[in-house]
Amino acid sequence: MPNQEIIKAIDIELIEEVEVINNESIELKDKSARLRSLLERSCKALTQNEGIQFKDLYKRLNYLVERTRIDKGLTDYR
Repeated sequence: MPNQEIIKAIDIELIEEVEVINNESIELKDKSARLRSLLERSCKALTQNEGIQFKDLYKRLNYLVERTRIDKGLTDYR
């Protein structure tokens, strides 16, 4: 897993980008697409050094949930 500095940098960037997307006056479907893209980029950043190929976002997210023991209810948002 990535070191704490990488996680902290991703957290700050993630929060700022979510705020920007949230404050934009765009349609809900566009916000959803942008938020999904942000989630995918964040997951890729967190798994970049794992040496594993992931077929899709769900597989990557599931790996992170298992690896970090995050509440499995979060995978319902795939």
